[in-house]
Amino acid sequence: MATQFIVGFLGAGKMATALARGFIRAGIVFPKEILACDLSEAARAAFTKETGVKKPPRPSADVLQFANILVLAVETQSCRRGSW
Repeated sequence: MATQFIVGFLGAGKMATALARGFIRAGIVFPKEILACDLSEAARAAFTKETGVKKPPRPSADVLQFANILVLAVETQSCRRGSW
């Protein structure tokens, strides 16, 4: 039995969006197998529109709990202690 990949993105900006689109187009995962979170509502909305991932604004704890592949897609200045 094959393992289902759940790809989690911490950050849902341009880099995460491009990677998720590429994973989907390559057939690596389906949109339902992607989780994402971002502090920015605009980034979350753009991620949803571009990738087809169902409403990605999830708490980072959900992404960390359910993803078995994690992609860190945040800018270093966004990594303040306690902001995620």
